[in-house]
Amino acid sequence: MAKATYNVRKLETAPYDKRVVARQISGGSVSYKDLSKHLSDLADSADNAEEITVTLEEEEEEVVEEEATEEPAAEA
Repeated sequence: MAKATYNVRKLETAPYDKRVVARQISGGSVSYKDLSKHLSDLADSADNAEEITVTLEEEEEEVVEEEATEEPAAEA
């Protein structure tokens, strides 16, 4: 039976990717000064934003759970 082989390659990320920048800074490959310059050079895209309104409805399941946790009134 043939043995399965896997090709594992290292993911390459941008050094300023917010998911890895803390690791890049602690590893010394990026400085706070570099990060500050990068962030200040980013274009302001606020004019491209679109405002939306989200209305969340209470799910029926949550109501059932709340009713189940209420203690019954003590009978005299």
